[in-house]
Amino acid sequence: GEYYRDDLLGFSVRNLEGVGLGVLRAYIDMPANPVMVVVEGERERWLPLTSQHLRRVDPHARELLVDWPE
Repeated sequence: GEYYRDDLLGFSVRNLEGVGLGVLRAYIDMPANPVMVVVEGERERWLPLTSQHLRRVDPHARELLVDWPE
């Protein structure tokens, strides 16, 4: 499936090991590809928005599964 980026804002993000990384708050368009800004408390992570890193979107659970280390 395909999704509009704005529809995924507010989704929780966890990695393949099941660790919660935070909540998707924004996107930044970079020259190579867009990045997802994932926020957890004071910590901010920038994760590439590519099929290599974004593995699954679960719209019912409002969750994104990513291949990204803790």
